[in-house]
Amino acid sequence: MPYTIGFLTVGDPHRLTGGYLYHREVFRRWRAQGHRVDEIVLGPADVDGQLAAAPQAGSRISVDRYDAIIVDALARAVVAPWLEYWRTRRPLLALIHELPAVAGASDPREREWEQALLRARCAGRGK
Repeated sequence: MPYTIGFLTVGDPHRLTGGYLYHREVFRRWRAQGHRVDEIVLGPADVDGQLAAAPQAGSRISVDRYDAIIVDALARAVVAPWLEYWRTRRPLLALIHELPAVAGASDPREREWEQALLRARCAGRGK
């Protein structure tokens, strides 16, 4: 059965960096299996830009049109206000390459944003 997936990210997915290249390959494989993947860029990658975009993020996504929502952990700040609501509407998964707090990010709010993500079903955690 094909699924319709909403993948939420930030920044410029056309950049040739490891995470974005990985996402492209995952999307290619999902699409080859017949699934639809909508990559939705919610704002810039920097935290200040994400915080500025956060109030509009919820209205940019029609969660009911997706079978599942997958959140790129890079989008942690922009999605944080919306995660609990989205979780009540659709299965919510987090794709975490590396948590910024673990990588040494200095913003004290990182743990709060990451905890919201960790309540999602995390790909690769076996849960």
